[in-house]
Amino acid sequence: MLPPAAGSPAYAPHAIALLLVVHLVMGFRELRDARHYRDDEMVGRTLGLRHLPDPSTASRMPKGADARGVDNVRRLNRELVLDRAAALGAARATLDFDG
Repeated sequence: MLPPAAGSPAYAPHAIALLLVVHLVMGFRELRDARHYRDDEMVGRTLGLRHLPDPSTASRMPKGADARGVDNVRRLNRELVLDRAAALGAARATLDFDG
């Protein structure tokens, strides 16, 4: 793997976004808790990374998101959720807001 070009980010935004999703799925809520799986090869393979970014690096990525990018993520999320709900064909859904 070649080092990133000068001026380019060390980690692609999609890799950091996936890291945040994996972090939440594993039950962690604070980025500093990444120390618990920093050397876990399975997490690295899942993310396609040899080395995981430092929590400070991961926390800077969302700051670079612009309104268009946020809207695109929201639109994609809405489509995925609605498509899945339609595929399930459930007669009703329960929304839990206190979690």
